[in-house]
Amino acid sequence: MHDWWLSLCAHALGATCFIPLPLVHYRQHGQNLIGAKGIRGLLVRPRRWGAWLSKMHCLYRVGYYQGRMLRERWPADSSPDLRVRRAELDRLLEQGARSGLGRCGVLLRCRVHAQHPALTLLLYAQALLLSPLGHEQSSAFTHGCHKRQRGEASQR
Repeated sequence: MHDWWLSLCAHALGATCFIPLPLVHYRQHGQNLIGAKGIRGLLVRPRRWGAWLSKMHCLYRVGYYQGRMLRERWPADSSPDLRVRRAELDRLLEQGARSGLGRCGVLLRCRVHAQHPALTLLLYAQALLLSPLGHEQSSAFTHGCHKRQRGEASQR
């Protein structure tokens, strides 16, 4: 999640770009929430679909709260360009908290996609079905997500 925080800050306050070359050697491990397992892991183990959807639910909520944390830490004396970006962040957070269609709109505008089209479809379907965001305390909720994920990992 720290990579996502850095990406969120870079995108909001500057720019991000895709570099199609591996720059570091990245190693997957069994506790990873996202990554190499992808669609193959879901197709091989349909009984784990519920656990995967629960993890995606937590990841979406953590991302939403990271956006809120960025908004709270936004510099008060921002340049005009950054004020425009702040207004966009405010709009995205408001729409992402309201309805399933609003959340899908945010995902589309931000060009969010998974590594496989089927996973992207599942991600958008889940965004439609999530309960409204913004009503929980962020630290308590994100802690609950991490606690639940650690519990699932220890049950394997």
